[in-house]
Amino acid sequence: MVFSRRSRRARELKGNFSRIYLWKLLGGAYALGSATLVAYFTHLGVSLPLLFTFQAILAIVLGLLEVPTGLFADAFGRKTSLVAGSLLLTGGVICTATASHVVSLLVGQSLIGIGSVFMSGSDMGLLQGTLAETDRTKEGTEVLGRAQSHGALAMAVYPFIGGLLSVVSLRLSWVVASVLVVPAALNLLFLREPTSVERKGSMREILLEVPGTLQELKQNRRLRGLLLFWALLLGVAQAAYWLYQPYMEVKGLSLPFFGVVYAVLSLGAGLAANNARRWRGEAIWKLKTLAVAAVAMGALLPPFLSTGWGVFFFALHQLIGTAISVVLGGELFLEVEGRHAATLFSVGSLCAQFICSLFLAVLGVAVQQSAGLNGAFWLLGSLSIAGIAVIRIPKRSRG
Repeated sequence: MVFSRRSRRARELKGNFSRIYLWKLLGGAYALGSATLVAYFTHLGVSLPLLFTFQAILAIVLGLLEVPTGLFADAFGRKTSLVAGSLLLTGGVICTATASHVVSLLVGQSLIGIGSVFMSGSDMGLLQGTLAETDRTKEGTEVLGRAQSHGALAMAVYPFIGGLLSVVSLRLSWVVASVLVVPAALNLLFLREPTSVERKGSMREILLEVPGTLQELKQNRRLRGLLLFWALLLGVAQAAYWLYQPYMEVKGLSLPFFGVVYAVLSLGAGLAANNARRWRGEAIWKLKTLAVAAVAMGALLPPFLSTGWGVFFFALHQLIGTAISVVLGGELFLEVEGRHAATLFSVGSLCAQFICSLFLAVLGVAVQQSAGLNGAFWLLGSLSIAGIAVIRIPKRSRG
């Protein structure tokens, strides 16, 4: 009888993997409008400097929400946090699709951002708990890479389709996205919470554990270094996202080709995520060297190259950067154990949001001044490389 219950429980938990993968595939439908989002903003009267300013402010707000949402996930369960986040994201997609003026568009994008924050640490925490309870902890890097590759596949297919839909209407891609994200969100209702991360009680009980969690982060220099390195790569990727579209517009690419370019970038990222396990165990200095190379290719070279070569180096930046992020995520799986996982991952996401906000604020000024897009690219690349050089990550203790 006991064995039967355990077997049934194991089967139910294994279903978490497919449900997360399904969300990555269908929930990523909001990417239908991602390749032409800057054009959609400008179509409704938002200038580029104002767009950067809004995104910088939104990044700060989302950063401030990172730890509270991580605490929410630790207190009320990863499933609850994922469901809440998916509903907010779905509402944001619908709001964006029906936007008739700048305010409603900004509200929609804010809801998508807040929903993503609720989900960011929770999906990792739920996957980690599921791996632990099904005795698959050593497969952390593979599972994380597979989940990210599903998401990257969606980000490859949807922008391509969205670019084609944008020829008809910039709004149409968001309307189609609304239709797809609803069943994806409902799918998450059937997740099963692993025992190790089930709801622990009240928010007050979680808050009492925060000092201990922060103390662990303070004392563990390797954990702190990994989180900062991971956050820097995420922050750079988010900031670069807002430069790529104006770059392609300046180079004369039509809207359908925006989708093709983003499809190529995301496909490369997906392949990198799925094969990142091959880099597991590499020395940190090698990963940092590769990260510097990726930043140089994605930020320093493209402004001085033709469109084709620029897109090629963008793709290499995505491929290498994604692979390193997945490897770092696997390392974090090994470092972070216990019930505070979502909170600690959220601390890393908080750092990423603040880094992104800093970059966007600087880039907004650069674009508005005489430096233009080329100067913005150079600033992003230089600041990123400096950050990579400063971060220190000690070797793992053998004890």
